[in-house]
Amino acid sequence: MSGSSLPRRRFLGTLGLGAAALAVGSLPRVARRALAAVADTTPSDFIVRNDWPEHLETTVEALGRTWITPNERFFVRSHFPVPEAGATPWHLEVTGRVKTPLSLSLAQLQAIGSSDMACVLECAGNGRARYALTNTSGTQWDLGAVGNARWTGLRLDTLLDRAGLESDAAHVWFECADSAPFGDAPPFLRSIPLSKMASPSRAATAGRCARSCPAGTAWRPPSG
Repeated sequence: MSGSSLPRRRFLGTLGLGAAALAVGSLPRVARRALAAVADTTPSDFIVRNDWPEHLETTVEALGRTWITPNERFFVRSHFPVPEAGATPWHLEVTGRVKTPLSLSLAQLQAIGSSDMACVLECAGNGRARYALTNTSGTQWDLGAVGNARWTGLRLDTLLDRAGLESDAAHVWFECADSAPFGDAPPFLRSIPLSKMASPSRAATAGRCARSCPAGTAWRPPSG
């Protein structure tokens, strides 16, 4: 090796940094913005499990300060970037096995009325890192992928009553504006059986309707 050459390890490290910079530079604008936001604003109350999409775990110490977990300390589990959707063009659609399909703006949802409910939201993988296995796939959460929030919004059963369920309806399928910024990844979907709607604590909100948020910001607590 000549005196002007880089040592092999240093050269490979430099090459790796260059490749990483190239990869980040090739990401869509929303992805680059999300990565920069995590790097600049992640507080000490979070453990960063993944930079982008954001997997931010609340520390146990932060969870123990108050009964209600503040928005700024609520854990984050994102599959895709936060969609750039403002309140004005946004509509909630209720379709499928219903008698009267609905398409409601945020203002229309707020006009129907809202209720308030405090309940715990927990990622199904919370505590995964504590399994005594050689490998557990998925985000390695410790104890902080959980939080207790006060949710305000329109109850789901109110919406379904307005739409009128068909007799053969069995599940409620939730599909949001979230989408992968590249590739052919399928949309992120979740459903719950209608039998769960019979519970007194049945889940409530069509997007926390009592709040308004700037376009491109998360309506916390986010999960999914």
